[in-house]
Amino acid sequence: MSAAARVRLIAAGSLLLTAFGCSFTGWGSASLLALPLLALAVAVTEIAVVHLSAGRQRFTFSLTEGAIGAAYVYAPGAWTVAAVTVGLLIAQIVRRQERLKLEFNVCQFAAGTALGAAMAHYVGGGVGYDFADDFRVGVNANYYGRTSNTVTFNHYNGLRVGAAITYGLSTK
Repeated sequence: MSAAARVRLIAAGSLLLTAFGCSFTGWGSASLLALPLLALAVAVTEIAVVHLSAGRQRFTFSLTEGAIGAAYVYAPGAWTVAAVTVGLLIAQIVRRQERLKLEFNVCQFAAGTALGAAMAHYVGGGVGYDFADDFRVGVNANYYGRTSNTVTFNHYNGLRVGAAITYGLSTK
């Protein structure tokens, strides 16, 4: 078996893993605008990679995982897999990756996104954790700032972390 055939076999296995993850989570409850926005965010962050050099070594990374993680918090589901796959496909075409590398990278990202969406769905999805149909605990972190034009007030910036506990009627 040639190296290209082995890579394509691994990519096909990744697609099976993707199908399993998507079947577990379902489509999700994201708004219509969320899918193209996530696809755009993935495409931009994959095209605009950061290069760091240290001696003779060169490290390249992107900020794609941050956009995907935000989508998991927003509303986990198979919609994230579709958006990430489209965004990564666009980025790989713009970067003119060879076909075998494109196939492998897209399949690997799809599988990773599907497993991440399944895990986010399993632990409660969205922000927080569902203990029962009508009880949810969540964590909220906000960065806020306040500025004033007068001399008497100082600039104030800070990170506020809080917890939320909700109890009510189930929406499921």
